[in-house]
Amino acid sequence: MTPVLKVVFISIIMSGVALAQSLFSGPECIMLDEARDRYLISNYHNGTIVSLDMDGNQTLFKTGLTQCLSFDIHGDSLFISTGTSVTILDLNTAATISTIAITGSVGLDGLLYHEDHLYALGTNSTVFKIRLSDETYWPWIQGAFPGQPQDITFDRMNDRMILCTYNGSKTLWSIQIADSSVSPIIDTEIGGFDGMAMDHQGNLYISSWSTGAIHMYNDEFVHPPVTVFSSSSGAANISIIERDTLLALPLFDEDTIFIIPLPNDYIGIRVDAEPKAGETPLQVQFTDHSYAAPPLENWNWDIDSDGEVDLNGPNPVGTYTSPGIYSVSVNVDNSNRSSHQV
Repeated sequence: MTPVLKVVFISIIMSGVALAQSLFSGPECIMLDEARDRYLISNYHNGTIVSLDMDGNQTLFKTGLTQCLSFDIHGDSLFISTGTSVTILDLNTAATISTIAITGSVGLDGLLYHEDHLYALGTNSTVFKIRLSDETYWPWIQGAFPGQPQDITFDRMNDRMILCTYNGSKTLWSIQIADSSVSPIIDTEIGGFDGMAMDHQGNLYISSWSTGAIHMYNDEFVHPPVTVFSSSSGAANISIIERDTLLALPLFDEDTIFIIPLPNDYIGIRVDAEPKAGETPLQVQFTDHSYAAPPLENWNWDIDSDGEVDLNGPNPVGTYTSPGIYSVSVNVDNSNRSSHQV
């Protein structure tokens, strides 16, 4: 069983052992530096980067930064958003390799490395693209998003980027890399987004200050999403640790880091029916688009609101012979739990 690592303001708690130390001060972003087998955490309040080893020990990796926010790792380099610039550090020595001042940027936060470029989000609804070979940058997208762009991640299954905003919109946005075109993926009911991360199956995890939770959408963006973590304080910039199937999340207001197993016990229900209207006798195809772990085993459909099971299976066909307005409900279950939707 994978242990849960919780790093708190006063102590580190790992497998029941408490160690008295803490270097967190408004932790904003956390990632695994896999080559050096450690976590790195950025502190917004004091402009430091903390190194956290697998035993829970903390050390200062870098000090003296400004507005230390999101970062990304590639090879031996650490790329950090620091207000109106991007700072590049050597992961072996912590030496500053370069600082790229981004003229025209406001509140740079979300940051993504992809194919020798950085994509940096400004709170003025601008995405800057930075070519690392010569440190040239330009506004790649401007004014396409209502509110404050907050985080960006690469969706390898669809060869696109996904962007979320902190305010002004509850929409998740798709960006085509080839031409920078922007389109909505889904209008959620969540909002207040801070961080995003995607696992190898295409599940997207999103932290929200509005709900104080981490929500998971599957690769088809079935709504509503599954809530996988809740806290009184919203999580900031989260990350997926594929190597250990873990989810790492900093709680900004609590100076706390949680590192927890990725969920493997959930049910997210979405069903559809076609056609939804017509003349009797009307034959209707019901289709299940749910996602679950472990996989769903049983589907029981009540298609005429009488409280009795009328159909079974994931994609049954039912026939209505009398005119009327009908509510349809389905009860599904797997080996661990059941769920119901009307």
